[in-house]
Amino acid sequence: MMRAFRILSLAAVLAAGSAVSAMAVEVDFGNLVPSPGGCTHSGTDPGFVCNSPQSFSASGATFTAVGFNSPFNQAAGGSLTIKPFTDGLGPPFNTFQESGIGHNQTATPTACTDPDCEIAQTFGVSIQASQPMNDAIIGSVQTGEQFNFFTGSSIAGLTFFGTFTGGTCAPDPGFADTCLINFPDASFIGVQQNNAGDVLITAVSGNFTTSAPEPASLALFGSALIAFGIFRRRRSM
Repeated sequence: MMRAFRILSLAAVLAAGSAVSAMAVEVDFGNLVPSPGGCTHSGTDPGFVCNSPQSFSASGATFTAVGFNSPFNQAAGGSLTIKPFTDGLGPPFNTFQESGIGHNQTATPTACTDPDCEIAQTFGVSIQASQPMNDAIIGSVQTGEQFNFFTGSSIAGLTFFGTFTGGTCAPDPGFADTCLINFPDASFIGVQQNNAGDVLITAVSGNFTTSAPEPASLALFGSALIAFGIFRRRRSM
């Protein structure tokens, strides 16, 4: 009986420890704090200027952003901007569609104007996720502005997914000046502005998993503990 009980207990512990749950989650970059930092802000600019790369953690996943002075050429260098949806001290100073990750045409600690806080023509930004992404919201896309969108399994492996134009692309419901792009699961995405406009990577979504125990696993683990208590009581009688 002891052997059977040990097997039951071990199964319960393993089930509880290894259980994962997956759900569709949207990650809004304007609400996240970059790491390792190295960002500067004048107090009046719409965005922070950051060293590249920067990482963000949310919903059990890690997202790493890289800015490129030449689209996706790792030798060319680059820097990033973060246009926050809120400064954490007061009301938001960027709308949702004007928040997110951009590319800075200068570098820290130079302040950025509004166009410099976004992804301009010839520049690019990539996002790497530790778990697959399957849609993205590109912000600050005014009518007629065009950008190229890429997906892949690495920066070197980014492949062209399509060209999108403000005013004709499908917007994120409820938010003007956005493009909502659905794509097959990918670990990397890239955005390159294609004409005189400026855009942002505002958000991404995916079926991100966490290691939180599922209810069924917790119930099994609880049953094992109850059985252990009953067994101990019988042994002591």
